[in-house]
Amino acid sequence: MKPNVLFISHEATRTGAPLFLLTLLRWLKNSDAVDFSILLKNEGELRPEFKKLGETFSFQFPIRYPPSSLIFRLINVLFFEPVCRPLYRRRLKATLKRRKYSLIYSNTVTNGDVLEFLKDLNCRVLTHIHELQYVIDAYGKANTEKILKYTDVYIAASESVRANYLIKYCIQPDKVIRVNDFVVNTPKDVKPTRGLVCRELGLPAAAFIVGLSGTVEWRKGPDLLIQLAFYLKKNNPELPIYFLWVGRFDNSLERIQREYDLDKAGLRGRVIFLGAKENAADYFSSFDIFVLLSREEPFGIVGIECAYLEKPVICFASAGGMSEFVENDAGFIVPYLDIEELARNIIILYQNPELAKKLGKRGREKVLDGYTIDKQGPNILGAINQAASMGKNT
Repeated sequence: MKPNVLFISHEATRTGAPLFLLTLLRWLKNSDAVDFSILLKNEGELRPEFKKLGETFSFQFPIRYPPSSLIFRLINVLFFEPVCRPLYRRRLKATLKRRKYSLIYSNTVTNGDVLEFLKDLNCRVLTHIHELQYVIDAYGKANTEKILKYTDVYIAASESVRANYLIKYCIQPDKVIRVNDFVVNTPKDVKPTRGLVCRELGLPAAAFIVGLSGTVEWRKGPDLLIQLAFYLKKNNPELPIYFLWVGRFDNSLERIQREYDLDKAGLRGRVIFLGAKENAADYFSSFDIFVLLSREEPFGIVGIECAYLEKPVICFASAGGMSEFVENDAGFIVPYLDIEELARNIIILYQNPELAKKLGKRGREKVLDGYTIDKQGPNILGAINQAASMGKNT
């Protein structure tokens, strides 16, 4: 009998964890190995994609008034919060109980309040950990305590994630299963977009494009990009090196800060923050190399997406799981926050296109060998079946 699983996505934005879950759910649906529903903790532009795959519920009360209006705020404080939201949650819980799930699959360690809400469903919980300690701490001790209280089995996105959880929280080793993250976008035919991208952005044909991607926020290192670009401009002004960052800004203040730095450092046009792109792979294909500047990155799905496109990857040591993939044959690993060494490696790849090609080719081979849904999907399905067969919580 197939397990009946409730999958929790912490949001439905076009970011790593929701895209990862969408890819997994599509694979599970095609394999017909699991019956499932979806619960979105927070909404986002990917909600229609989740709805295509299965019954989709919202954890938040679906308010449809313009949130910027004073009238809305008054109605929310006086009516929705004290009356409608609790009523909606009670009805949601009753609906979910009737589905008789055998397992809750919580994608990310940010869903402590949702797991507490669902405790009456009386079924096992599998939490997929895509986070390292900075993000775990940012969500607070109370959230972590709930995750530890209600979770029976964990999947860790990399060895770095697994080791962190085992050491920090003293989890029994057999309860934390390592399953490598996988590419969530592997287009069969990537169009030659380099010329189009250069014309769109006004870059010279001879531009050496250093690609970056991720939400523009402190953990991902956009401030380090400014330092890196400034260092290269100061010490190698003759080199046509340009930087493109694909990914949404975390907030308006982050955008203001980055624009301020670009102007003050004279980097306007050399460093371009493109924002979120639905056709991100088209921009990735225009990169010459990919640099992951994250101070902390549990794995780095975007890194293996670029490796799939035969782009060498440069990342920091001691910053998470990306170095587990790069090793010594798919790019370079530089000491943590060592901007000078990072710049030196960029110049090496600029001056040695054959080396860059060799590293990129090896990166693609590694992705195809072990970092696709076809390779890792069965491992996740095995963990789901194992957790579901453990029986009900008492």
